[in-house]
Amino acid sequence: MTCSRRSRRDWSDGVPSELLGVVLLHLHFLADCVYFAAVCRAWRSAARGGLAALPRQLPWLLLPSPGVSTYLALESGATRRLYLPESICDARLCGSHGGGWVTVAADAWGGHAAVDLLSGARVPLPDRLKIRLGAATTCMYSLLLRTVVFSAAPASEGCLAAAHVSCATNLAFWRPGTNAHWTAWPDVVEGLEDIIYHKSEVHQGFHVLTSKEDFMVYSPTTGGGGPLEMSSGSYHVKRRMNYFGDLLQGRQSVVTCYLVESRGKLLMVLRYYSRWRRVVRRTIKFRIFEMNLVIAPNNGVPRASWGDRRAVWSGILSRPRLL
Repeated sequence: MTCSRRSRRDWSDGVPSELLGVVLLHLHFLADCVYFAAVCRAWRSAARGGLAALPRQLPWLLLPSPGVSTYLALESGATRRLYLPESICDARLCGSHGGGWVTVAADAWGGHAAVDLLSGARVPLPDRLKIRLGAATTCMYSLLLRTVVFSAAPASEGCLAAAHVSCATNLAFWRPGTNAHWTAWPDVVEGLEDIIYHKSEVHQGFHVLTSKEDFMVYSPTTGGGGPLEMSSGSYHVKRRMNYFGDLLQGRQSVVTCYLVESRGKLLMVLRYYSRWRRVVRRTIKFRIFEMNLVIAPNNGVPRASWGDRRAVWSGILSRPRLL
């Protein structure tokens, strides 16, 4: 007498959906939710709601690798494998945006695009820069994109882009879908260090930081239908403590400035490099400052100062390069 064997049911298929929901409540990182969803179809279906409820994630740091691309997960310190689209494996990275977007350049003077690493979506970026030379004269130039910053996801409606470029000028703007070229800001921004899109109590737009730690803010003056036109504003910035001391120590160290937004606050991160001869440049320490605003009466120029939050030594924090 032969007995038919019962089909084996994977244990994961029998977990109640209520229990899966409890597990998802304890998964706070995107990578963990992705692994959870890869177990089976039932878990993948349950994970859809969990992905939408995730808090804002820490950035993934892409690590240099001669073979398989990897990234460092800051929340756990683990290094994980990342499958990149073939079109960007050998490209130069020149920017990123939340949600998995990166800006790439296939070659030095062209092939620019914003690519979603998670979905593979691609938004081509212009390779030409339009510069106005007079009231009725314009010229088109090739450009080198150094850094690109977006106001929102590149594929979303109403997105704007700002770029630090190497050309006849060093600052340019673009509105996806309406312009076939970048629009140059007419004046060179001396000592341009970094760009970020930020909404403060006074200004909303692209905040540009210079090597003198001065601030300019650039915002669009036209809607989505016409040519892109930008206007500028500024803050009256009080010099931070030790600003002049850092200038005097210029022979021993070099300082690079970065802009970061954290919990709605604008931060300036200073990275100190060694400047010793015959020694590989090394990071000595980081210092972090928070911008404090004082709104001026009668629509005057707002005042800003930098509050020292903490000093971080290079043994604790480092900044891996992007590929």
